[in-house]
Amino acid sequence: MRIGISTAVKTKGENWDRMQYLLKLGYKQIEFYNKITRIRMADIGPLIELKESKGLSYSFHSMVQDLFCDDKIISRAEYYSLIAEIRLASRLSCERVIFHISKKTGLTKTERKQLVRLADFAKENKVKLCLENNFSSGYFSGSGLLDIVNNIKNLFFCLDLGHLNIAIQKGLISDEKIFIKEIRNKLEEIHLHHNNGEADQHLVFDKRGLNFLSEILSIVSGKNIDLIIETRNIKQAQKVKLQIQRYV
Repeated sequence: MRIGISTAVKTKGENWDRMQYLLKLGYKQIEFYNKITRIRMADIGPLIELKESKGLSYSFHSMVQDLFCDDKIISRAEYYSLIAEIRLASRLSCERVIFHISKKTGLTKTERKQLVRLADFAKENKVKLCLENNFSSGYFSGSGLLDIVNNIKNLFFCLDLGHLNIAIQKGLISDEKIFIKEIRNKLEEIHLHHNNGEADQHLVFDKRGLNFLSEILSIVSGKNIDLIIETRNIKQAQKVKLQIQRYV
């Protein structure tokens, strides 16, 4: 396991300054959150040079939010936005692309075929496409994820612990141990942050949260996955880094 950090974590600076600050703190695994730190083609060269000179690893979090929504024009635009992000991630030599599906119900046959094409396109570009669990009530917050991820060959999974905590409190997942065990083989990454079980607060782990974290990591023990810190700010992130170092 490796400890990494998302560029969604707030620091004093933004964009390139934020990147440099995270490197000064010793982070070697960086996840670009494209909603916050937008990547352009002009950024590819400098970021690749930085990656090679500093021995970094990259991953990429999509800004897509309305994939497969009811508005067909918006849905189509989001589909091609994700394709473009996969290409950008590939040019950056990212290991994976993380994305959400916010649709409340299961996918139609046509949508499922589109998702297969996205996953296959990612593989062609030497990137792993990873679906992240949601926290709002719906198909992609609970057991529906198992059907989608486990039955699409080139699709993988990103587990967000904060979202999982809320889903459990809402009754969307009845047994987290069974859920994790059933999706373990496709797990590539875990997002680290905690909450009160009601709102997506992106906090440091409290005592109960640390017990929850330990339970989950024991289930995935032995897997070579990245632990990406996704707190609200860098002060919280540094606390989480200390909290999880004994697991790495």
